[in-house]
Amino acid sequence: MEGNPRDPYIKNHECIFSIKSSKILSFGYECGSFYIMDDEHTTRKLSRNESQRMLSVINVVRLKEI
Repeated sequence: MEGNPRDPYIKNHECIFSIKSSKILSFGYECGSFYIMDDEHTTRKLSRNESQRMLSVINVVRLKEI
């Protein structure tokens, strides 16, 4: 969700990316890219579209459990 600092109410936030998972193991941001790892150890690299506020998936990597 992305919110407007002038309008802090969650009902007015905009959904820019959604994922179905029981939990998120990690979230990171580096050099304009977002990284999300879900409970199945799948990591997604997300980037913001130039014309919209939405995030799109650039790369998906699945990690093996150790």
